[in-house]
Amino acid sequence: MTTFDPLAELKRLDAVIAATPRGRRSLCPERAEATPLALLAAAHAGAERPDAWDQLARVAAAVLENFPENIFWDFDYLVHALLQLETPERERFTQLVVALNRRFGRHTVIAFRYAHDFLYGYDWARWVKKSPEQRSGLGPFSMEFLASMNTRGKELEALIDENDAKYPRLPAGEARNPFSFSREPEDEALLFIELAARGAIPVPAWQTAVELDYSRAYTQIREQTAAQLGLINPNSASQPSSA
Repeated sequence: MTTFDPLAELKRLDAVIAATPRGRRSLCPERAEATPLALLAAAHAGAERPDAWDQLARVAAAVLENFPENIFWDFDYLVHALLQLETPERERFTQLVVALNRRFGRHTVIAFRYAHDFLYGYDWARWVKKSPEQRSGLGPFSMEFLASMNTRGKELEALIDENDAKYPRLPAGEARNPFSFSREPEDEALLFIELAARGAIPVPAWQTAVELDYSRAYTQIREQTAAQLGLINPNSASQPSSA
């Protein structure tokens, strides 16, 4: 019987990510490519934590499967968050993140195109700002936030079932964009790179040591930056930009 090797699986996933249409891109202003998963494992004494690297591989595989057009692949901070957890919590974390990818991705009625809003903290910052007194101490990959995202997914599914004006049913294969600006791949890349250059990404996920700040108006900054770059969709400019 062949023994499963999580580090070999991480290397395989690195090759799959590198072979995606836009490669293993990073939002880090100082480098073009995201840190390979296998290198992240090696940097954190991966050989001594095979369960953690199996869990990381499952998370990365879920992003690849459910967001095949994802552009940016920074997992540094997610790995840091994963390793702060005790073993039982790491497994629960993994199951929740995999489930969220399956709930929001391209194979579902929600059909979002990218995992960027989750990985880089836009979803988290909006969530904290709705109730900062209770949530300001909860991080972007806290169990509480992950559970709330699961609940939000169920709410979106109900809206879509009702053919809501902002969240209507979509033709098969069409990606959902409830924002006022274009999220076509070239536009998405342009906007996120500009936001990273301006220091306006809620969670700089290409780092492990991150000083989190939910308080900035990230949603408005993104929309203003999109307008400056000429990315606003004329037929949806009046829509709220929050998902």
